[in-house]
Amino acid sequence: MATVTPDNLGKAVGEVLQTFAHSVETSVDASAIETGKKTAQILKKTSPVKKYGKNAGKYAKGWSTKKTKKGEVYVYNKTDYNLTHLLEYGHRVVSHGKDTGKKTRANPHIASAEQFAQKEFVDSVTLKIQH
Repeated sequence: MATVTPDNLGKAVGEVLQTFAHSVETSVDASAIETGKKTAQILKKTSPVKKYGKNAGKYAKGWSTKKTKKGEVYVYNKTDYNLTHLLEYGHRVVSHGKDTGKKTRANPHIASAEQFAQKEFVDSVTLKIQH
């Protein structure tokens, strides 16, 4: 470790802060990727599964993650993205263009995975920064 004099104190503090900032940024990125992958795995296990037909299980298997150029990590359904809202909240049944007056039951599976991800991300970043 180098000796710090009053003349180079500012430079030394700046270097320590820069190293810390890089460490935090690396921890946040790693935690985001790890949390995204874990969340996608949870969704694969908890998503409703169609048990028959050519698309059996396709929705549940379709969960994946993507990291953008900005460093954001998304968990999304790459095969049936248009079903997420309908399955999570339920929807009106339309047959031959007419509303039947019936509603499908909601099958909440995304909200619990989102709550897990929020807690997991914070816990993971905190743990990485502390070590």
